Amino acid sequence: MTEELIKRMEKLEKENRRLKVISFLVLLTLSAILFIGANKWDKEIITESLKVVDKNGSTRIEMSTDVGGGPTIYLYDSEGNSRMGLFIGDGEGMSLISLYDSEGEIRLIMGLINGTPSIGFYDSKGEARLAMVAPNDEGPEIEFYDSEGKMGLKMFIAEDGTSGISLLNSKGKAGLGMFVANEQPGIFLCNSKGEPELAIMIPEDEKPGIHILDSKKVERLTMGIIENGTPAIGLFDSEGEERLKMFIAEDGTSGISLLNSKGETGLGMFVADEQSGIGIYDSEGEIRLGMGISKDKDPFLHFCGPDGEVIRSLP
Repeated sequence: MTEELIKRMEKLEKENRRLKVISFLVLLTLSAILFIGANKWDKEIITESLKVVDKNGSTRIEMSTDVGGGPTIYLYDSEGNSRMGLFIGDGEGMSLISLYDSEGEIRLIMGLINGTPSIGFYDSKGEARLAMVAPNDEGPEIEFYDSEGKMGLKMFIAEDGTSGISLLNSKGKAGLGMFVANEQPGIFLCNSKGEPELAIMIPEDEKPGIHILDSKKVERLTMGIIENGTPAIGLFDSEGEERLKMFIAEDGTSGISLLNSKGETGLGMFVADEQSGIGIYDSEGEIRLGMGISKDKDPFLHFCGPDGEVIRSLP
């Protein structure tokens, strides 16, 4: 009887010790919970990267920093392909959002590049095809690229308000340009080096013209409307000085003038009111000899003095 009582006492003592341990653990756990709850805003997770996976263990969100220290966030589809990215650089560097297709190829970027708002569109090969930018110190631009990533067309508004469209050749040089500047429209055609050689313009005086330039950008031929609505064609030397002019005047007179290096008429031919004639001029542009056929169909020949006055006539 005594032994049985002793065994029961030992059993109760063991159970009592076990209950004390359990109570202590419960108390410790509750204290920890209360402590964490009271200080949850003071706690943080510090890590170089963080990945969020789905139930299959595939990465769906990844947060990290790049080699330059800029934060990046990538979102992945169920196949593990990146579909969206966010990157922020330091200062006025790059702050971008990028979108990817189902193959993981970048298709669209928008954000700030060196402080400039930009949007870029890419094809399935990752080549840039369309870009829109708005620089701080310049006007906005829209740029179109070919399948090799070479710019082929640009639309822009310059800082001075000039609007324009440029079509570029395979070398990236302007081949054709259209613009409106200060209400003056114009079209430029350029050589393979991007140098304008033909221009069609309506200048501020509203006298339309076509201008042809040589490889040195010197005007060599002009066709247009000059004073009093007179149509004219001008030919220029390599220095850009006009040397020949053809025109039809307001009164119907048609003529050709050959000019000297000073821009003065050296020889002139005209047909006016059923009269035709030729004039030869001195270096100052004063007529010294004139010949022609009058209205009466009579030929004439005039010799003139330095002031242009007739001093002798034949017949």
